[in-house]
Amino acid sequence: LLSHYDTKDITLLPLDSDHPTNRYFERLMQYAEIQQAPIINFNDLRTRIQSREFYQSYPFQVQCYPLWMTADRAAVPISLEVENKYLQFVSKYSVMRAQVDIYILVESLDGRVVAEFEDQLTSDYTEDTLDRGRTEKSVYQRIVLVPPGRYKVNVAIKDDASGTTSLKESGLVITAPTPGSMALSSLILARSITPVQGDSTAQDPFQIGDLRVIPNVSGSIRNGEKVGVYGQIYNPSTDARTQAPRLAVNYQILREGQLVVEFEDDAGKSLRPSGKDRYVFVKALPLQDLGPGKYQLKVTVKDGLADRAATSATRLELQ
Repeated sequence: LLSHYDTKDITLLPLDSDHPTNRYFERLMQYAEIQQAPIINFNDLRTRIQSREFYQSYPFQVQCYPLWMTADRAAVPISLEVENKYLQFVSKYSVMRAQVDIYILVESLDGRVVAEFEDQLTSDYTEDTLDRGRTEKSVYQRIVLVPPGRYKVNVAIKDDASGTTSLKESGLVITAPTPGSMALSSLILARSITPVQGDSTAQDPFQIGDLRVIPNVSGSIRNGEKVGVYGQIYNPSTDARTQAPRLAVNYQILREGQLVVEFEDDAGKSLRPSGKDRYVFVKALPLQDLGPGKYQLKVTVKDGLADRAATSATRLELQ
């Protein structure tokens, strides 16, 4: 449950892989059903969350991405990102290591606990690569199953070496797609999107179906980089003869409401099937012609068989 990455990394996905995805979702459901109530060792972090002591000794980013898995539950990747420059690296096991204790509590607005767990995020560098490593970020993710509703996601992290702690509370709204109506998931901005190698399992926290998606949690992108986009389409119309949809995908980047870049995929080449009544779109967007600033990414999917469309949007920032 750990990763650090070079912020220049983006992997283009070949869209011809045929790994089965249904087995992944079945195993994720089975894994959730057999989980026991957790034993919490980071009681100091739990106590601070319970006392609502929200503050940040150093900044970190949290995002939640609801993805519908069954009719009554969404699989929600909870992603966390922290800049390595705020962490203290110490020599351990012949590497320079930073270790972060993590406690996460997901609760309904009336205080009912939906999910609770703790974990550790570890980033390792050699002495020769540590200077570069301090300019990079570390990312953590855990997928939880959550029914429709409104929730609070409480996160506490502590740098193990320095003892400094930061806490954050975020809102999470999960609205079930209307039966029979086409809908889109939230958008995941990604540093890297690659096919899963070998058999699908629910062990990799960055695995979604048959893809490994490393999120760009902050949505911050360096000028000249590409950004990956991952999203899901639910309930598209299908041709009675071919059982295939006829979908076109439009990617727009806007600044202050004005269109600055547009990418058309009329043939649906960025789409791939992912289980019954669900398709995935994956796209690497070049951003080299845009200046620094805040932007909005809007994805619109048009259903050519039913003359309808659905849209999802997120924010990003170019440095």
